[in-house]
Amino acid sequence: MMKQLTRGLRKYSVTSVADMSASGDQHKEEDEDAGASMLHKDFWLEALDDQHRYGFHLRAFHRAWKDDMARRVPAAADASFFHWLDHGRGRYVELPDCSQHALRSTHVQYCDEQTRRQYEVRFVSRPPPRSSQGDESVALEPVVLAEYVATGKLVHTDDLSKWIFVIDLEHKMYLARKRKGVFHHSSFVAGAPIFAAGKIMIQQGQIIAIEPHSGHFKPTLKNLTALVRTLRNQHVDLDLIAFIRPKKWSCAWPFLPSHLSELEDLASDTDYCYKSDSDETDGAPNGLGRR
Repeated sequence: MMKQLTRGLRKYSVTSVADMSASGDQHKEEDEDAGASMLHKDFWLEALDDQHRYGFHLRAFHRAWKDDMARRVPAAADASFFHWLDHGRGRYVELPDCSQHALRSTHVQYCDEQTRRQYEVRFVSRPPPRSSQGDESVALEPVVLAEYVATGKLVHTDDLSKWIFVIDLEHKMYLARKRKGVFHHSSFVAGAPIFAAGKIMIQQGQIIAIEPHSGHFKPTLKNLTALVRTLRNQHVDLDLIAFIRPKKWSCAWPFLPSHLSELEDLASDTDYCYKSDSDETDGAPNGLGRR
């Protein structure tokens, strides 16, 4: 089990808080995995399930399985939770907080390599916008913007729902719309470890705000450090990004609070579900990227 949940993860040293103010040097080989995190144990069942049924539903039935095992002498086969759930007494259990229909009709998407590429984002240097004053003597530096690898279109997140991202162990960023019970942070990497995860707001390729919040990976300061290092190494201007402190963040917070009212909703714990969220292509770059 642990091999599946730790795939790609090498031994790593703990990242220090001082790295937050580092100059952006390339990663040293011995520090390549600093800041990496495994999938939180609450979602191990979801990752290990061949059908990847929703983790909250599986946990509810897992508790029922343990209660069933404690009340009687189980058949040998029922000692396996998944056998009990799909072939044993668990098939007939109805729970107040989760029905059999809800359990068996809700599946979290876990991306394979080909599907994952649809959501991959890279940072590219683009010519700066022309001066509105028409002053050609003003030397403007190129801007670094996020675009989808698959299409070359600039990333632009809409306001219909939350948008989430992860940075995998190869320092690649993946981004898509969150769809509760269907597409989560674990979806991008199929439950594998990550460096960073959270919510994000991007306008015309420019990162506006980031909130390092993920129920599946429970980011801490080490993940925030890894995120900052990755963005800095891609020459992203961190001064243009509002870093939003999650409501349940318990670590030190190295950024000044944001006073932009339009960013308050990013830190909300509310999950929005719209009819469009049932569209399997929703959140993919083809319909949402802009040049």
